[in-house]
Amino acid sequence: MGVENYHVVELVGEGSFGKVYKGRRKYTGQTVALKFILKHGKSDKDIENLRQEIEILRNLKHENIIEMLDAFESPQEFCVVTEFAQGELFEILEDDKHLPEAQVQAIAKQLVRALHYLHSHRIIHRDMKPQNILIGAGGIVKLCDFGFARAMSCNTMVLRSIKGTPLYMAPELVREQPYNHTADLWSLGVILYELYVGQPPFYTNSVYTLIRHIVKDPVKYPDSMSQNFKSFLKGLLNKVSQNRLTWPHLLEHPFVRENVEELEAREARARTDAARGCDAAWRGEVNITLSSPASNRTDPQLSGSPAGRTRSRDIGNKGVESPASIDQCASTPRPTVDNLQPLSTSNAGCEETFGHAIEAQPTSKSDTLILEKIETTSRTSKGAQAIGQDRGAVAHILHPLRNFNVKGTAALSNEQADVSGSQALRILSNLLAAGALTAKTVVDDVLPSVLGLIRATLGASAAQHVSLLIKGFGVLKKLIEVGSSKVESNYSHHSVALLRLYPQVISYKHDSSGRVLYEATACVTLLLTRLALGLAKLISTGAHRNDEAASQEGNIMSQIVGQAKSLDTMEQLCLCLTIAGSNIGSGAGSSAPVAAEACKAIWGLISALNVISTRGQKQNFPLAQIRANREVKPDGMESMESRTESAIKPQIEQVAEALMKSRDIQVAVCYALLHGSESGLSSVIQILLRCCQMSPRVCDVLSGISQYDFASFANGGVDGTAVAAIFRLVLLCSNAAAAKETGSQTATDSESTAKSSSFENLATQSCLLLSAIAQGLRILGRHGASCMLTSLQPKQHDRLVAMAHLAAPERVVSEITSVQLGAAATLALASILLLERTPTNVPAVCSIAEAPSNFIPQISGIRSLILPSDSEINELKPGLKTQDGMLTSWHGFQDGYVGALKLWINWGGILSIEQACSSNIPQVLILLLAGGHDTTRKHGPQLSAIGLSPGGVLWALSVLHSCLPGGAFREVLFTKESLNVVLSLMGEPHLACLRVWEGFGGGMTGVRETVNLIVDILEFPFAATQHSSNSPLTSSSLIHSVAPGTNSILSRKGFENGEMVKAIATELPHYLQILQEVYVIGPLVDCLKLLDIKDFFKPVSLIVRLVQNSKNFADGSLKQGFLSSALLAKMLNKDSPKEVVLDVLIIVSDLARLSKEFYGPIAEANILDFMKFLLNHPDANVRSKSCNALGNMCRHTPFFYKEMVKHDIVNMLIDRCADPDRRTRKFACFAVGNAAYHSDYLYEHLKRCIPHLTNLLLGDEEEKTKANAAGALSNLVRNSSRLCEDIISKGAIQALLQVITDYSNAALGSTARSEASNDSPLKIALFSLGNMCIHAPCRQYLRTPELFQTLMRLQQESPDPTIIKYISRIISKFPEASMQRG
Repeated sequence: MGVENYHVVELVGEGSFGKVYKGRRKYTGQTVALKFILKHGKSDKDIENLRQEIEILRNLKHENIIEMLDAFESPQEFCVVTEFAQGELFEILEDDKHLPEAQVQAIAKQLVRALHYLHSHRIIHRDMKPQNILIGAGGIVKLCDFGFARAMSCNTMVLRSIKGTPLYMAPELVREQPYNHTADLWSLGVILYELYVGQPPFYTNSVYTLIRHIVKDPVKYPDSMSQNFKSFLKGLLNKVSQNRLTWPHLLEHPFVRENVEELEAREARARTDAARGCDAAWRGEVNITLSSPASNRTDPQLSGSPAGRTRSRDIGNKGVESPASIDQCASTPRPTVDNLQPLSTSNAGCEETFGHAIEAQPTSKSDTLILEKIETTSRTSKGAQAIGQDRGAVAHILHPLRNFNVKGTAALSNEQADVSGSQALRILSNLLAAGALTAKTVVDDVLPSVLGLIRATLGASAAQHVSLLIKGFGVLKKLIEVGSSKVESNYSHHSVALLRLYPQVISYKHDSSGRVLYEATACVTLLLTRLALGLAKLISTGAHRNDEAASQEGNIMSQIVGQAKSLDTMEQLCLCLTIAGSNIGSGAGSSAPVAAEACKAIWGLISALNVISTRGQKQNFPLAQIRANREVKPDGMESMESRTESAIKPQIEQVAEALMKSRDIQVAVCYALLHGSESGLSSVIQILLRCCQMSPRVCDVLSGISQYDFASFANGGVDGTAVAAIFRLVLLCSNAAAAKETGSQTATDSESTAKSSSFENLATQSCLLLSAIAQGLRILGRHGASCMLTSLQPKQHDRLVAMAHLAAPERVVSEITSVQLGAAATLALASILLLERTPTNVPAVCSIAEAPSNFIPQISGIRSLILPSDSEINELKPGLKTQDGMLTSWHGFQDGYVGALKLWINWGGILSIEQACSSNIPQVLILLLAGGHDTTRKHGPQLSAIGLSPGGVLWALSVLHSCLPGGAFREVLFTKESLNVVLSLMGEPHLACLRVWEGFGGGMTGVRETVNLIVDILEFPFAATQHSSNSPLTSSSLIHSVAPGTNSILSRKGFENGEMVKAIATELPHYLQILQEVYVIGPLVDCLKLLDIKDFFKPVSLIVRLVQNSKNFADGSLKQGFLSSALLAKMLNKDSPKEVVLDVLIIVSDLARLSKEFYGPIAEANILDFMKFLLNHPDANVRSKSCNALGNMCRHTPFFYKEMVKHDIVNMLIDRCADPDRRTRKFACFAVGNAAYHSDYLYEHLKRCIPHLTNLLLGDEEEKTKANAAGALSNLVRNSSRLCEDIISKGAIQALLQVITDYSNAALGSTARSEASNDSPLKIALFSLGNMCIHAPCRQYLRTPELFQTLMRLQQESPDPTIIKYISRIISKFPEASMQRG
């Protein structure tokens, strides 16, 4: 068919590519669009690229994309035939100017689906604008004209676009920078903005001005725009392409997420189209994600074959992005395994040269007869053994396979090759089943031959060889099993060859059954799991250290694992999961085994990398490390944790990222959980556990909670989610356990017992995963157990009862699997139920129907589980007594039981606290934190293990804090032994271990929470007695911080004014003495080295409290380095929290006030370097505290005078005398006065403050401010007369006289307490005048009758001896006044 089969009706448009005509197909009347593209002026390369693009775009089928119906080529031009749409979106804009939001939203949903389809097929539109969006029948939006503009002028695409109108171009495009598919998403945002507002966000007639606006200016959104719409546009119109809203999250945004009616309407249109014979392939778009090349399997140009990759690369350079270029514009180096040697270059291409170099001849008729006889003989065990020992027979079997090895895909042109190959594979399968082939024969001869067949068959373009490929992988799996018994260099070559072939399997498109993918993945799984097991065995036995052959074998296995990492096998396995999930979503349940195999392979690779990086060393809990008295470096552990992170973390992050982005992978994982084998289930659970620990956001995905769901109580764990599948396993195990307990399963049945044990192991892993998900949800800020239990009460009850049954103390018998399961189930229960908000913190709103405490053991039972009695320990089997306290490397045996205690305390109220204290729970927890060794059992059995992970330690500290009001404060805080246990957790060794811990309760978050809880515990006596008159801490600045939750605990116990408060107040001096003896200041200062500055508040506030209480604490803080220049620079940085800055200023001020001995350390801390910033701080409290600190720094000696001039502090201090804040003015006057007290060194610099002091004396100020101002003026004449003239000329003396006049009237009229104090304004003003009278200029000015009348009247009538003394001092300077008085 050609263009002659169409009638050209009329010209409808012109573009950069050519002309567009409306046409009609002859004989059918179908209306079409005919696009004619001239070849003139185009290079041969441009024309070839256009041909390739047309072929690719021909296969695109989507409701919202103009369908290409046909394409023709003549010597002069191309003609592309597409469906015809009624109008352009551009025309609607011209007519209506702008559209209502509801109509914009409807258009947006269709455009998003169209772009998602294109991007999933690795196609970038590049020319999104209203002119390229058409409106079809029924208002269906159609996207058109993609790819052609780039093909026409690929080398100048950016330049050509800028010559046009780049209204819709992304910033990276107009700046001629590399770009990817997100450039289309920016253009989409501009179009939707224009549809609503009436013009694009950046609009001007100047191209270059427009480009500047696009690159630099922010987008302005109208107030009438809804929040959802604005949020959507902000996600698209992000100038940083990496931060734009993209797939798959874009599809889930509320603005474009389809509702039920829209989905049903779209499916109805699809059914109508299908009925009309239309291709409805577009319906599969929901299961496609950008990161997955699964869709490429239907596209020859995007296949994984070498030819396909080359072609795809060429196309990507000219119009259709290749898989590499759409994701990133620059290739990144592939990761390698640390400390592993790569395979030698000479072996890198070994898979291309398997078999003999001599060309194999076609299989003859006689060869066929021989193979038939061999096959018949191989069907018996005896016959198979005979064949295996006959080298000639083996050579005959391998001969058909070597044809594939030598000729490659060309061997399949001979029909007999397929038959002979299948026959050879059947014979090999018989021989392997009988164990007739040695490992050497397998590795040296058979493996390369079978791999050659597989390689050739994968490259075939026909589908009739699928059966041969399936058989080939089936035999290959058995060969790997035999060959892995002794790993040598040849085995390594073949293993890498398999890994190199696997991407071709992923892109293989002829297998509709999925069997090829399953069998190939099973081979990769077996390879990786055998490597992990082999490495673990070598390291655990130590054979690699003593046996050279074993060491070499270990190196070879490590090299294979390293190659698997560098070949991106993890990425390929994730793609396999994507394909499996997509097929499952399309109704192909047979893909479920593929998903399970892929998960097993992923876990095998992670396990192998873990063994290599840790070298068999087991990771201990931080608490266990410090209790073992191991040396821990302060800067963290240069140990297996860091090595594990570098080797495994990128792999786990890769899986976690893929899981979060791909709905198909989520489907595959759920099916693997529901339908996988035991090993498959275990692998899936282990992978998910690691992903949850690596990225808490995974926990939302597994629970089925949208990232846009911010409801107080999210409804998670519904059917179809991974969490629901995990609970199903727990329910099954609970039912099995119940059956066993009722006697329906006999204890003597060894098979049933083994099955039960295996089931319990799976249930244990499931419970640990549920715990990890709950902890991850808590980190994300989720609240309510309904996040995992759903909001349906029956499901909540069934799930909680199942876990409670497995956690019941009576089930935890002497079998190790039952003990582990009980601990894991309790941990899961506690973690999930602790998602509920504590009733004391907020109104008691619970997302579950029953009280959480109904499902956990009683406190007394928990105590027995944590610390069994002697008789209970004796009943344990020997294997249980030597447990290391670890359920896994991330969970402790005791974690769940301590979590259950926390749950009781949270929900049980006063009675639970009292019961816990009466059961000695605080002492038990102190014992656990001390290392689990009970010193009272010197001769009895011990539980030597430390079963608390960092998360368990946090729960233990929380329970201790909650129990303090119940009387536990005596055992915890008033005994040095217990206090030392708690303080050691805040020491640098423990926090250093904690900081590098990757599990829950670790990292910087764990360090912060640990320190804050310990400070809360230490603060308890101060908080309890802060209003008590018996407290020795009477300074008002001491009570500026109280441990959060302390008051609520006190309120719950009703102890605000009770006997406990009195007892604490009485023993508080003893508590302070204990704090000095245990040197509490040491860990308090040390922990600051490991905290982020934003987390300094609590420990620093406690240091303030202690320093203000005792000079001993002050000395200790300095010795510990609290005022070291490095730490001070961190605390007074402009980014430091205001509360920390205030606390530091309080400490500096108090140290300076206490003694001049502290001036040296203060100076060494370079405090004045920060004063310029602090004196101009936007917060008035900081400014006032800074002035107060400077005043005390000048209190005892002129030590800081010169440095204050050097740093220009004096001028800023003077400015603060006129500060808008009253308190700042008061303390500034105090500082100025002390700056003038010791000498006249600063007089010239202080001269400028005289007008400010004068104004303060005459203004409406606090009495203390006026007193400080008068005192400052006094000190300005104390050491010399240099400033007398300025004091007189600026009216300062007159202001002092006014103060004396005003306050003398008040003093004579009443016995005000303020005038009785020594620092009243009147007394200070009189004292100041007395100092001024020393100097002649001032005396001359003061020689006035009015002054003497006022002074004499006050002297005669005032009852205050100090006032009389100061007046007498003044009058004595004027002999004439004394004579008149006489």
